[in-house]
Amino acid sequence: MIVGLLHASYTVSHLQRSIAFYGRTLGIERTHTQVSDQPYLAGVTGLPGCSLLIGFAQVEGDDSTFEVLEYVHPKGRQAGVGFGRVGTPHVCWAVDNLSAAHERLVAHGVTFMAEPHPVGHGPWGDARGTFLLDPDGLLVELIEPAGESSGGDRLMAMHHTSFTVSNLDAALDLLCGELGLETMARHEGDSAYARHIGSLDDAYVRAAYLALPNTAHLLQVWEFRTPTGPPADTAPNNVGSGHFCFMVDDIMADYEALTARGVQFIGSPTEVTAGLNRGAYAAYFMGPDNIRLELFQGPPTRVA
Repeated sequence: MIVGLLHASYTVSHLQRSIAFYGRTLGIERTHTQVSDQPYLAGVTGLPGCSLLIGFAQVEGDDSTFEVLEYVHPKGRQAGVGFGRVGTPHVCWAVDNLSAAHERLVAHGVTFMAEPHPVGHGPWGDARGTFLLDPDGLLVELIEPAGESSGGDRLMAMHHTSFTVSNLDAALDLLCGELGLETMARHEGDSAYARHIGSLDDAYVRAAYLALPNTAHLLQVWEFRTPTGPPADTAPNNVGSGHFCFMVDDIMADYEALTARGVQFIGSPTEVTAGLNRGAYAAYFMGPDNIRLELFQGPPTRVA
């Protein structure tokens, strides 16, 4: 069913400010923006009259793309995301020298949640990492994989994407049982890393790390047994909500199969009628804790 990850996405309050942050400040080389106000968007998002400003950020040589959305209409509100809160996404980039990147970004006024710290668990337990906040206060993680430290401070690639759920087992029932993703590793127990980053007194975490076909990118899903606030309101136009877009080969067949098994779609697959992806099909559906997920089938190959 799933053949790859097309993008991870954040909804932000001001697109140009966010793209400047991810491009000039964070150091992602490839960025561009576009206006999207075609009628098909209402079918994908379930929001009548939907109009978007869209930005993309991609590290040179990386297959993974980060999408940034500003909803022009309908405007949303603050989603209430935060470290450890159900519904909160985060995106992580690998860096070749975390200390140097941390020093550079602090000098540029970037707010970090904590100093770099050993991760200590999961498939990258021997790495060091930290979290920073983007202009909307959204979570961005930087990780220095073991043995990667060098004299530079550049972003090498998108490392993983993640979201926080209320029940890990229920989330895996959908992601693995229905969508067919493979669990590469699991962790359960006290997390000194989460305690350090989030200033949590008792950070007991259950986490799973899921492989995405045709990419080294991992999807991290974690459940905090010590929540720090109410769940986020993950409506797609709310600032701070995120979604993850999975690539498929036959979206109509997958839509029918998942619908028959009780997966709730916002609408049937909708054709993209403009832009580079004209002729593609997309559909949003409800993931764990109402987090939006997306299926995307690329446009047909055109021969000149």
